[in-house]
Amino acid sequence: IDDVRPLQDIQVGRGVCSLDAKNEDDGDDQSKSKCGGTTRGFCTNGNVCECKPGWTGPHCLSPDGHDPIIYERESSFDDLEFTGPQFRLHGIWTSLGIILLSLILTPTLRKRMDGWRPLQEDQR
Repeated sequence: IDDVRPLQDIQVGRGVCSLDAKNEDDGDDQSKSKCGGTTRGFCTNGNVCECKPGWTGPHCLSPDGHDPIIYERESSFDDLEFTGPQFRLHGIWTSLGIILLSLILTPTLRKRMDGWRPLQEDQR
C-alpha cells in the first residue's frame, strides 16, 4: 500500500475570517470566523486564518496529529480461514501400539481358540 500521504493536501490556515468577529462575545470561541479561538489560531489583517502550532485546517479547527492505528495489515495464509489436516502424535503412537499388540496377541489367542494346548512333560 503506497498511501504515504492523504489524497489531498491538508490546508493549514488561510481560511476566510473576520477581524470584527474577534471582538464579538457570542459564546462560540471556536467558530470559523474566529479561526478556532484564541488557543487555536488568529485572524490576520488580510482576513485569513493563521493557525498556532498543533492545529490545522482552513479555520484551525482540527488538531494536527496522526493516527498510529494500522487499519490494513499484510495478507497472510491465515486470512483464507483454511484449517488443514492436523496430525496428533499421541493418536498415531496409540494406534501403532494397538496394532503391534494385536499382532503379538492374535497368534496366541488363535491357537487357544483352535484347541491347541502345549504338550505335557509326560506326553513327550
